[in-house]
Amino acid sequence: MRRRLLVVAACTSLLAGAKAPERSLQVITTEQADYAGGTIRVDDAYGQMNVESWDQPRVEITVTRTAFRHNTPKEQEEGKAYLNQIQVTVKKAGDDLEISSHFPGRNRLVRAIWGLGDFNLDYRLKVPRNAKLAIRHGVGDVTVHDVAGDLDATVRSGDIVVQLPDPEKYAIDAQVRLGDIYTDYDGTHRSPWLVGQKFDTGSGHSVKLRVGVGGISIQRIAVVPATN
Repeated sequence: MRRRLLVVAACTSLLAGAKAPERSLQVITTEQADYAGGTIRVDDAYGQMNVESWDQPRVEITVTRTAFRHNTPKEQEEGKAYLNQIQVTVKKAGDDLEISSHFPGRNRLVRAIWGLGDFNLDYRLKVPRNAKLAIRHGVGDVTVHDVAGDLDATVRSGDIVVQLPDPEKYAIDAQVRLGDIYTDYDGTHRSPWLVGQKFDTGSGHSVKLRVGVGGISIQRIAVVPATN
């Protein structure tokens, strides 16, 4: 397993009245782990998540943590220290890989969930094309592109966008409690509640999608060569 760490202080000129200008701080980590054919499990994630296939026999995850602090040495150092406390760990469990997020404090996390946090998270995963995925996401959007293995994804608040490669066959089971479902696939589309929708179809690779508040988009894409 390999790990890289990059701390970036990207300058920006945000002024709030008479307050000192703020700068964006970024802590970026990248890890790789061999894929043994099991399920890649992503738990307790928040923010934006993008998953795409590549032609390598391993998994790579890059996490960008961003915060804004006033442009003083003390606040810059405090900001970097705070971002470094947001840990995303990768560990093997048999043939499975477990990717978990750990936050420095419940109050901070609650603030972030309701859009009041002082940090943003962006996850970028590269996985083998036939990898099996199980994603448990809190608040934010999840996009899965060109992955043909079994998929089980849940988002409490946000959108799921799944771009499935042809000509693979899929057994799709999608539900939204409050929101809409769009799909390129034929199947049974229902609205069993006053709000929300359900969609299911076919047989093949299992695609199970659940959203509390938000939407689901299931798109069919042409097969293209995977990128490195």
